[in-house]
Amino acid sequence: MEEKIGMNFLGVSRNQLQKENFVIFLIEENGKRELTIETGEAEALSLLAFARRIIPKRPLTHDLFSSVSRAFGIELKEVCLNEYHNGIYETEMVFSGNGTEMRIDARASDAIALAVRLNAPIFAKKSLLDDFAYIPDTIKISVRPELTTIIQIKRKTLRDCSVDELKQRLQEAIDKEAYEQASVIQKELNDRNGASEKRESE
Repeated sequence: MEEKIGMNFLGVSRNQLQKENFVIFLIEENGKRELTIETGEAEALSLLAFARRIIPKRPLTHDLFSSVSRAFGIELKEVCLNEYHNGIYETEMVFSGNGTEMRIDARASDAIALAVRLNAPIFAKKSLLDDFAYIPDTIKISVRPELTTIIQIKRKTLRDCSVDELKQRLQEAIDKEAYEQASVIQKELNDRNGASEKRESE
């Protein structure tokens, strides 16, 4: 059986060449090689929402599937990226439940979104990494969930808002499932709270 290499979810970013698409970053465990996976906006926002612990008003599809899996005692054992053909990663999800193991074909983006929610390991075949992974340039800063902002909001606009207005905007963004916007608003609130606490301690 071919060797599998453990991978960690690194972050999500907008594709700079095709603005309508997004890119998922995976990095090799105990290594430097990375894989990039193109995905759509919905999958990218789902991953970003989980990474930033943003709770939507109603469960997203990946949240719902995760809840159903737990409720029925179905464990996601692993996700494995097996091959890459014509721009598509052939990805397999391995489930177990009631003494039965099931292998299900899935889109890489969906499989990763479920793996991070269900705390399942992500693997890539060694041959896949050898052929398609890359080592980022030393000047590149890897995209991490806590630093990723898919859609920028001008900070000047947010700074003009009161705390109550920011909280209202945050709730509206979450209700609309605009998670990238919500994350930027939350950061502004966190920055203000940190500044307020600093003033009180002086």
